[in-house]
Amino acid sequence: MPDQPYSPNMATSDLYLFSTVKEKLERIHLADEDQFFECLQGVLRGLDQQELNHIFQASVGRVQEISECNGGYVG
Repeated sequence: MPDQPYSPNMATSDLYLFSTVKEKLERIHLADEDQFFECLQGVLRGLDQQELNHIFQASVGRVQEISECNGGYVG
């Protein structure tokens, strides 16, 4: 299988999951790394089907935008 084209426009944060998690954790003050991971697991487990579908569809849309411009800049 050939390598997929690289696009500097598709960062991990473009998967929209990160912005969702960030929003849910933004006002929580955590004492240490263990508390962070415990809280993160709670957030991820708490995502309902509608939120997961939205995250997936937004990610697919981003990939399609990049694909349509052959990996060029997408604003």
